Amino acid sequence: MNLTTSMLQLASALDGRLVEYTSEINVILVPVTSHHCQAVIGQRVEKNGRAIIEFSSKVCELCANRENHQIILRLNQELFYSKVIIHEDQLRVTAECLADQFTEPLMASIIAEVATVAYNLDHREINAETPETPVFAQ
Repeated sequence: MNLTTSMLQLASALDGRLVEYTSEINVILVPVTSHHCQAVIGQRVEKNGRAIIEFSSKVCELCANRENHQIILRLNQELFYSKVIIHEDQLRVTAECLADQFTEPLMASIIAEVATVAYNLDHREINAETPETPVFAQ
C-alpha cells in the first residue's frame, strides 16, 4: 500500500487536504468541525526491526496550568487505536500499525481518532475545568 496515495484519497473523501512534507512524511489536514481542521502526520518508520505506519498530532505545549495527568491516563483507557503521550514537552496523540497489516479503512479510522482526540484535548479537555463530552466523540 502506498501511504501517500492512500492519504491523498482519504483527504479528498474527507474534504481535507494533503501536504507532502517530505518523501517520507505526509501531513493530512482533517476537518474536525465545520470551521476547524487538525493536522495529522503520517509516516513509515522502522521499530524493533518491523515496518510501522505511524500517525501523530500535536495537542499543545505543556506548561504548569495545562497539565492534567489524570485526564491523560483515563483517556488512554478509552481509546481504540491511539494513545496520548508526552514527547519533548508536547502533549501528542499517536497511533501505530504494522505496515503489512495496514488497510485503507483502518487508516481512515486511525486518522479520524487521532485528529478528533487531539483537537478535543486542546479545545475541550485541557482548556475546560470539566469536560462536557468524551474527547473521542465525533
